[in-house]
Amino acid sequence: MDELITRMLGETRQRPSAARGPAPDPARALEIENLRVPGRLGGFTLTARAGRVHALAGQLGSGASDVLRALAGLHPAATGTVSLRGRPVAIRDPVRAARGGVAFVSNDRKSEGLFLGKPTAWNLVATRLPALGRAGVLRPGHERRVARSLAERSGLPQERLDDPVVTLSGGNQQKAFVGRCLENADVLALLLDEPTRGVDVGGRAAIHRLLRQAADSGLVVIFASTELEELLELGDVIVTMRDGRVVGRYEGDVDGAVLMRDMTHGAEEA
Repeated sequence: MDELITRMLGETRQRPSAARGPAPDPARALEIENLRVPGRLGGFTLTARAGRVHALAGQLGSGASDVLRALAGLHPAATGTVSLRGRPVAIRDPVRAARGGVAFVSNDRKSEGLFLGKPTAWNLVATRLPALGRAGVLRPGHERRVARSLAERSGLPQERLDDPVVTLSGGNQQKAFVGRCLENADVLALLLDEPTRGVDVGGRAAIHRLLRQAADSGLVVIFASTELEELLELGDVIVTMRDGRVVGRYEGDVDGAVLMRDMTHGAEEA
């Protein structure tokens, strides 16, 4: 596999190493207790600490995506108690959830993430426009500097900043979506649903590095994925889900066969 990828990319794939940052700080955790979405998710509980990448492993309909969408305020019927760094998070209002420090990267960047006809630079700064202006008026020079910094951090080509984001490759579109959440003091928890769906192998490795760097910088990072290799490669803590409930929780080395069993048919509920 690695040889094939090297031949496709022209360089050796660099795998992000696990948990390089400081030890997890309980005071910087996202605490989720008894999160429920009627008909979709039952009684999900997790303490996700900053400095670790947390993976929700499950097939479509497992409830993993519903956890993230509920935390981002996109399930109006969701119930439960959620706090981030000790402060309550409003889980039934996406604007209030964002103000509480939650940033969400959807699994559908084209319909729920990017402004396809807008320039790449605008997409990078779209969620922080108030901070880029003065008295409600944008400062173009400041906006451009921030966009360039985010592009460099995300691995986006500077020469494409003025191009409509729809003209970029799938991998670069996803980098723009993820990059929008970086270097933002208002973002304390980064949630991603299928972060590398529709992304080529080179873009996938770059996005994995971004997520690892985000965790190392002190963010809570949680992603949901149906891909076994991605779960094993990126997750420091892996929570398996099926039928809207948690099946298992693993930290450190875990056998892929165990994860697949949990995700499909075996194991008792945790």
